[in-house]
Amino acid sequence: MSRNMYNHLQIILTMRQVNLPHWDTLRRMRSRMRLMLKMEPSENQSVLLNKIFALNVQSIVGNELANPTVVWHLEFYPHDPCGRDVFALYQSQKWREELRPNSRVQMVPSEGKHFYIYEPVGLKDPRAPIVVPIFFYKYQNTLLSKCIKPKGGLRANAPAGSCQFDLLLPSIIPWFHPDLIEIPVDQFQKTYSELTTYYGDSYVELCGNRFIACGSGLQRVDIPIPNPWRVRAGGKIIRHVPVTLYADDTSGNNGLPPQLTNMEYNCHFISTSNQAGPLEIGEPIIDEINKLSQEGCVAYDALLEEEVLMVVVPLCFLADSPMAAEVTNTPNPGSSNNPCRVCHLKCPQGEVRSTISYIQDFFGIPQLPEPRHWSETQTRTEELWISSQTDTVKGQERKLQLYGLRDRISLELAERKRDNLEERLRIIQVEDQTPHRKKNPWLKLLSFDGTKDTPVEVLHVILLGPVKYLWRDFMGCITPTQLPQLEARWRAFNTDGLNIPPIQPRYMIAHWKSFIYQKCSDNTTLIVKS
Repeated sequence: MSRNMYNHLQIILTMRQVNLPHWDTLRRMRSRMRLMLKMEPSENQSVLLNKIFALNVQSIVGNELANPTVVWHLEFYPHDPCGRDVFALYQSQKWREELRPNSRVQMVPSEGKHFYIYEPVGLKDPRAPIVVPIFFYKYQNTLLSKCIKPKGGLRANAPAGSCQFDLLLPSIIPWFHPDLIEIPVDQFQKTYSELTTYYGDSYVELCGNRFIACGSGLQRVDIPIPNPWRVRAGGKIIRHVPVTLYADDTSGNNGLPPQLTNMEYNCHFISTSNQAGPLEIGEPIIDEINKLSQEGCVAYDALLEEEVLMVVVPLCFLADSPMAAEVTNTPNPGSSNNPCRVCHLKCPQGEVRSTISYIQDFFGIPQLPEPRHWSETQTRTEELWISSQTDTVKGQERKLQLYGLRDRISLELAERKRDNLEERLRIIQVEDQTPHRKKNPWLKLLSFDGTKDTPVEVLHVILLGPVKYLWRDFMGCITPTQLPQLEARWRAFNTDGLNIPPIQPRYMIAHWKSFIYQKCSDNTTLIVKS
């Protein structure tokens, strides 16, 4: 609300003996609240010279942990529903199984001790071998761990008479690795520093304070003991907080009823701009989330009533299909001639779409089309930038169509570099000092895979397809002589059992071309029911 509008409203309400505070009083109060919550917006400038305003992600998530009303509803460990009753984000397969070792849940507290992944653990059963936790998760509110037994072997270069040995682990340990053992966390007893041999020697010191990851044709890699996250935490409990990122212009929400738009969700506004697009708006957010996912930060947990190390990890990017295409450097899916963000299936000529071979490829018969790989998208985006500096415009366009990629940041910079001398000098300086800024910043978001972490959005793919276009096709086939009969049938239709408002046949027939989605959905229901 603008200042003039507020003053106008204040005058009107004063006549009804309702006194509103002065505009300046409200501004001072808001300023004090932002200062207290550390929510002061920061101003940034994108690589395309547009202004961006953003709030601090660390403060937003930290305030959620410190809020005793909210923290009770948060889950800090992924759940395994075993394929049934999947209804919540904490049951995410990515959070539970697919994150890299440095990004997944690192520790669990049990009986006053902190147990970390990739550290040897002693169990309460004295006959049980030493195991190494690889995954932590919950099943039916019981905290479990998937562990593996390390393989030991004498160290080749150990001194004579020494008891030193090596502990070997597989280089790649997926969720369904056959050697993984499911163990309840309450069976853990000894941390790595408490493990000793029969003669009282430190178990970890004898193995050189490391695991050796080998196998799968990969180079041997040393995994340090203790886990580096134990050092970062400094004795604090680690709270693993996954987040989802959402971006949209929300213009379609104008037609939603108040009972939907006024509902309370645990959503937080982070960044905006009246000039920049989602790629530019995401740049300051991505840098901060990367830091929080790799280093964490100290926050206060109202549930534990103590300070914790908070780690933020992005699970997915939620948006409509056009915006998801922009974030993943793929062409707008509207024409359906270009490959999408998931696979390489494309249709260079319109008539090919009606051939049997294309339809079979589209439906994955006998197998799905070649999938995209995020690492390939990252590499080819850099290759396309080099092409924009060396090839002709037509040559670059052919390569863009061949790869099915379109980075809006790189294309805009390349065009400005060709057309404006002042911009050319500035962009050359950007290439020298901050080369990562010449590309889509979402390519460097850690723990994010644009080919897998951009779920299909229902509105454009389904609701505006079978729903909106079915409605328009139906109305387009109705002749003027049939309209009175259609109006009479709609007027006689009982909508009590359909959870939709009463039908207004005359209005619907007059304005059917300009309906929003909600009306199209209601009318499609009428078509199917009748």
